[in-house]
Amino acid sequence: MGSNRPRPAATRSGKEPAATSLGKEPAVPRSRKELNATNGGVKVGKRQNQENITGMLTNYMEMKAKQIEEEAAEKAKTVAEEADYSIKNCISLMNSIEELSSEEKAEAFDVFKDAQNRQIFMTAEPVARLIWLRNKMRKGRC
Repeated sequence: MGSNRPRPAATRSGKEPAATSLGKEPAVPRSRKELNATNGGVKVGKRQNQENITGMLTNYMEMKAKQIEEEAAEKAKTVAEEADYSIKNCISLMNSIEELSSEEKAEAFDVFKDAQNRQIFMTAEPVARLIWLRNKMRKGRC
């Protein structure tokens, strides 16, 4: 039947320790001194744990600061691009187009409410810009 050897006590995790390759059951450390001896004498105390936590928090804070800086730079870039295609800049450019009547210029204000329309208007070549703007205004009337 079974052996008369006593079974080792369960570990803190509730699992029984595995048998060694020699068929002997492993010894369970009974004291902190024995535990440290089995860990190569390395003792991890409260101070060490606090230093580890402090290091991890420092790394996390540095990572978050870098992330915030990158997001701020991206936002500044977006704001600068939007300023290039502002309604004010579109109207200024539109006023320089002699082929547009005052009525057409007034009607174009509605076209400039959309950011994509402003970008297209500002980046198109002059002849295409005039044709595009008149087409947009015509579609807006329908």
